[in-house]
Amino acid sequence: MKKPKQPRNKGDAKSRRGAQTGRNISGLRPFQPGQSGNPGGRPKKMHLTDALREELEDKGSDGVANDVAIARKLVKMARAGNMDAIKEIGDRTEGKPRQRIEASGPEGGPLPFDIPDNRTDLERRIAELLRETEK
Repeated sequence: MKKPKQPRNKGDAKSRRGAQTGRNISGLRPFQPGQSGNPGGRPKKMHLTDALREELEDKGSDGVANDVAIARKLVKMARAGNMDAIKEIGDRTEGKPRQRIEASGPEGGPLPFDIPDNRTDLERRIAELLRETEK
């Protein structure tokens, strides 16, 4: 275990640095309190996504933009009855439909669950239930 550092008697590091440069920097802060120096965080790298977007913006040999050509092909496939194309168009234009999931107990009743009186029994019961869901 590391030994805690002892406080120094000759002022803090900021004031010593200021004394070395001839400036008083003890009251300076690079950012206001509560303000981040990097509010957006490190940018996410999406090399494949960026490359695909760039390719979609380009035009093919026929002079039509690639994204337009792909959209036209998808519509043509959907009009021919391709269910995957129809589903893709619906998902892209209307959003994916919500899936309702119902959890019920025996014969459609409520889920049976007895709350134990103490923490040990509660943790044991939670572990049992988790094991049941893994089956």
